[in-house]
Amino acid sequence: MARKRFVTSDMSIDEKIADIAAENPVAALMWPWFITGFDDWGRMEAVPGKIKLSIFPAFPYTAKDIKEAIDLYAKYGIVHKYEVCGKEYLAIDPEKYYKYQTYIRGNKREVDGSNCPAPPNPPWGSAGNSEDSLATNNQHALARTCTQVSADERKCIPSPSPSPSPSPSENISTSEHSPDTTPGQPDEKIKELEKPKKTRQIPLFDEATEQYKLAMFMRQCILSNLPKAKVPKPTPEGLRRWAYDIDLMMRIDCRNPDEIRQLIDWSHRDPFWKANILSPGKLREKWDTLVAHKQRAEERIRGTPAVNSYKSGNPFLELAKEEGLL
Repeated sequence: MARKRFVTSDMSIDEKIADIAAENPVAALMWPWFITGFDDWGRMEAVPGKIKLSIFPAFPYTAKDIKEAIDLYAKYGIVHKYEVCGKEYLAIDPEKYYKYQTYIRGNKREVDGSNCPAPPNPPWGSAGNSEDSLATNNQHALARTCTQVSADERKCIPSPSPSPSPSPSENISTSEHSPDTTPGQPDEKIKELEKPKKTRQIPLFDEATEQYKLAMFMRQCILSNLPKAKVPKPTPEGLRRWAYDIDLMMRIDCRNPDEIRQLIDWSHRDPFWKANILSPGKLREKWDTLVAHKQRAEERIRGTPAVNSYKSGNPFLELAKEEGLL
């Protein structure tokens, strides 16, 4: 789920949303939340179960409700539903998507880095996309997908339909090739894309740092619930990524070590979240949702002040014992 997406108030008078609301008012109300689930290229997996957990964990919507909403969005054309290699995806017309997601940099739009493959035959075609040729993007995305799947899976990836634009291998001048570019000679843009990307070096936190200690604490909490869980080795090098994510929480999100420890502890005592928060990165992503659930749980304990559960016993059990329920 994206940390930031722009939503326009124009949708309240959009005829397509009005038509959806006439058939299913709940689906129309769900649409602004759906927008937060699309990636920077306007795509997402159309898996109701995953959408439920990532976008609507606090809502009573079922997977069936979400599937009905997806079908209505596709029916009225606000999304394009498509399938690649047996998996279903959703995509928004890039021209309409970037009209409102103006903070997404232009150079990021030009390079297709989405984890979801591009739609093979999008209804919006290649016209109207000022950032890049959608037909070319589709070819690049599907080619990249083919290199990432096994030989058995590769045969089920559809080939992109012929584009109105000539192929780069043809001896014809196109918008991507200048008139003096000869066949077989890559232009400057392709050369730039082929350059290896520089990767940022993640710092190493030694055993005396709060970052490392909190990473170790989360590792212990996970193993206490799931003894066979795949967790990093208990070394500074093994926990490098985890400690760095905790460092981001402390430096960028301004979380202090105590509240990080408390939320780690609470999430791994909660019957639902202990199976979903399995790394500091996921804790950071779901922080606000976890805090809201934690506060709601504490409010159910009538008149009992919030306590640090890692310092004392489970507050729910203690209250139940005091009231003679156990």
